Amino acid sequence: MVDISLFFEVAHDSTSTDHKKMFDEAVEQAVLADKLGYHAVWFTEHHFLPGFSESSAPETILAYLAGKTENIRLGHGVTLLPFNINHPARVAERVATLDILSGGRVNWGGGRSIALAELGAFGVEAEQSRAEWEEALRVIPRLWTQDRFEWKSGLFEFPDRCVTPKPL
Repeated sequence: MVDISLFFEVAHDSTSTDHKKMFDEAVEQAVLADKLGYHAVWFTEHHFLPGFSESSAPETILAYLAGKTENIRLGHGVTLLPFNINHPARVAERVATLDILSGGRVNWGGGRSIALAELGAFGVEAEQSRAEWEEALRVIPRLWTQDRFEWKSGLFEFPDRCVTPKPL
C-alpha cells in the first residue's frame, strides 16, 4: 500500500484574488481525498506572499477539516517557529487541541522561514531564525509530555506552568 498525501500552499494565479474560492476548493479536495483513502492533507503557514501562498492560518483550515473528514491525517507542514511569529506554548496548545478534536489525526512539522517578507514583518532576524526554530523544536515536545514545564535559555524563557491540553 502506498500512502498518498496532499500538500497545500493555497496559492492562486496572478489573475485571481478570490480567497473564498481558493479555500473552498482546497477543502473540497481534502474532503474528497479523505473519501478516497488518502493518508494525509498538509497545509503550510506563510505570510505576506500573495500569489505564492495565502495559507496564513493553517490551524484554522485544519480545524475546519477535522469536522468535515473522518480518517485522513491533518498535517501542519509547517508551523513557523520563530518566537515573534508563533510562541512555542501557543503552538503546543493549538496543535494539541486540534489533535483532540480530530481524534488523534494530527501530523505536525515546524520550520523557520527564509522569506524576508515574513521574517521582517514579524521582527525576526534572519540569522536568528534557525536558532529559534531549533529551540522551539526542543521545547514543544516537552510542553506536550510534561505535567509542568519551565525553560530558561539565552533565547527563550518560560515560567513554571501547566500547559494544557495534551495531544492524544
